Amino acid sequence: MDLELVASFLTLVDEGHFGRAAARHHLTCSALTKRIQRLERDLGMPLIDRPVTDMVTLTVGGKQFAAGAADLLAHAEMVRAAAREAARTGTFGGRPLRLGFPAGTGEAMRRHLGLPGIAQQVRANFPGVLLRTLAVPFSALASCLPDRTVDVLFANGVVRHPGVESFPTPLTSARVVVVGERHPLADAAAVHVRDFVDYPIGYNPAVAGEFMGGLWLDDLRPRRDARLVDIPADDQGTNLRLLKAGDAAMVTYPDIAYPLGRRLRPPPAAGPAFRPGAASRSG
Repeated sequence: MDLELVASFLTLVDEGHFGRAAARHHLTCSALTKRIQRLERDLGMPLIDRPVTDMVTLTVGGKQFAAGAADLLAHAEMVRAAAREAARTGTFGGRPLRLGFPAGTGEAMRRHLGLPGIAQQVRANFPGVLLRTLAVPFSALASCLPDRTVDVLFANGVVRHPGVESFPTPLTSARVVVVGERHPLADAAAVHVRDFVDYPIGYNPAVAGEFMGGLWLDDLRPRRDARLVDIPADDQGTNLRLLKAGDAAMVTYPDIAYPLGRRLRPPPAAGPAFRPGAASRSG
C-alpha cells in the first residue's frame, strides 16, 4: 500500500472537499481523484461516494478505513524514525533494523499490517538501513525489546517498560474460534463470542497478560470468569498442535489461523471486532 495515497485520502477526509484537499497537496482535482482511485484499487473497495459536486461523502468502508488510517501513518513513521535514528547515530552499525513478530505469525502479520509498503518506503528514504524480520518466542515477547533482541515488535499487546514506546495497530479484525475436530463447536457455521465465553480457552501462562487478554475475550468478561487451559507453546505451530490434542479452543483472527489442517476447525466468531495488537519500539 502506497502511504502517500493514504495521506492524500486523509487530507480529503479532513477538508471534505476535493478542491481544498488538492490545493494542500499542490495537485489538480483530477490528479487527487486518480490517487484516491489507486488507493481504492489497492484496498479492493470504494472509499467515497462519487460526488456530483466537489464535496466528499465517505462510504461505510471509507469511514472505517479513515478511522484507522491515521494510526497506519503513525505506525509507518515509527519505523521510519527508528531507521532515521540508525542512520544518524550509527546505532545499528552494519546490522539490520530488526522487526520482531510472535513466532509463527510473521507472514500473516506482515500482510495484515501492510508492512511491505512500509518497508519499501524505508528502503527508499534510508537505503543504507537494512530490514530483517525475526520470530520472537511467545515467552520472550515482553523482554525482547528491553534486552534489545529486536528494535521494533509487532504483537497482540503492548510492552510495559520505561524504555519502550508502544502504539496501537491501525486495523481492527474479525475473530475466529479455532477448535479440534471433536469439539462441540467443530461443525458450527458460526459462533457468537458471547455464546462461546463459557467454553475452556487455551492460554499460555508464560506469556504476559498484555499479550493474552484479547485471546481470552477480556473485552467481554473479566479474567476471573474465564475457563483457561494451559497450553505452554512458544510458537504458533506448537500452539495449534497442542490445541488438536486437547479440548480447549483458541480465539484468534483469520490471517493467523490459516492454515489449520483437517483436524482443526475455524468457525467465525460473530460479535464486536477487536484490535489485534500493538507496535512497540525501544525508546
